[in-house]
Amino acid sequence: MARVTVPAVGESIQEVQISNWLKKEGDWVEAGSDLVELETEKASVQVPSPVSGILTKILKKKEEFATIGEAIADIEPSEKPASNAAPSPGAPATNADAEAVSSSTPIQSEKRVMPAAERLLGDHQLSASQVPATGPGGRLLKEDVSKFVAAQTQTHSPTVAQAIPAATSPAPAPTRAAGTLEMTASTAGSGSRMEEVKPMSMIRRTIASRLVQAQHTAALLTTFNEVDMQPVMQMRNKYKDAFQEKHGVKLGFMSFFAKASSEAL
Repeated sequence: MARVTVPAVGESIQEVQISNWLKKEGDWVEAGSDLVELETEKASVQVPSPVSGILTKILKKKEEFATIGEAIADIEPSEKPASNAAPSPGAPATNADAEAVSSSTPIQSEKRVMPAAERLLGDHQLSASQVPATGPGGRLLKEDVSKFVAAQTQTHSPTVAQAIPAATSPAPAPTRAAGTLEMTASTAGSGSRMEEVKPMSMIRRTIASRLVQAQHTAALLTTFNEVDMQPVMQMRNKYKDAFQEKHGVKLGFMSFFAKASSEAL
């Protein structure tokens, strides 16, 4: 039995978080192939399989934390199963051969999903097999999910617009429980979204601690500059009605701020 342990990923890093398992229990893995993705407080790293064999047990689940040198999985060394061998050229394909080829071919559901893309898939209740991956090595990126959602929204936008008036009865107020899933009502037209309570990732924890440290050590100063806004207010009062009638929106002060900033730059 071969143990997969957390490697040393940095001089000052003592703990990592399991970001994503690229294989599941019972899968045959080849030595040197990527097995699991780890997230540290600085970056994400991929750990290869030390031997060829069957992944018998995963000791650390996704989003759990592990220390350097701690065992996270067990692999039983073995040869590649004979059923996965490709049929000889010219030989008729049998059902067993078809199953072997399909099992040895990477399927869409086993693609490598990046953490940001996985969160976006959960927000829109999508599976990785629905979205084409364009990242290096077949990785599913956040941009892939965003493009897919945008295309689906454009395709189904008339149906969504007709379905909005039908929702007349208010949804019951959700209850929150730590570590559980919670359904919440979102803005009109976007449907319901699922919220899941997750532990803070290593990178986000580091960012939060650095921000707190900066607030305690940095000199926080505020500068006030007085500006005579009377001419702007007079111009706004003069043209606001005509502007709203022509463009359908109110003439706000932000328009003048953007104009002044662009000319100053």
